[in-house]
Amino acid sequence: MNIERQPIPDGLGDMPPGVGLAAVLERIDIARLDGFDAVIVMQAYARLEAHVQARKAVVMAEVGLYEISVSGMEKMPEPDKNSPDEVRAALRLTRRAAEREYGLAYDLKVRLPAVRDALSAGLLDKAR
Repeated sequence: MNIERQPIPDGLGDMPPGVGLAAVLERIDIARLDGFDAVIVMQAYARLEAHVQARKAVVMAEVGLYEISVSGMEKMPEPDKNSPDEVRAALRLTRRAAEREYGLAYDLKVRLPAVRDALSAGLLDKAR
């Protein structure tokens, strides 16, 4: 079967992660890439995935800092021991997974902002 190759956009390998990259990737017909271009597209998706992981962690850390009170939602100065439970319920995670994910998210917010920023920029991923 002969398939016409689809060239990837110039600069895709250097495009920063975010909605712009997501929009470009969405328009690529993956079945029409050659092997070299497929690697560049795969790397772009990895950058985008890392960016999304960072954004999700930022939101997750915020979720754990709020408690319901009589006057509405109040932000706690630091998470209590039940903070991962909100994440657990929302994402349908096991208790252990929610504690691990919430712990990482809070650490990225408080102790490791440079790591969070590198993750958001697609320079590393959660595994690294």
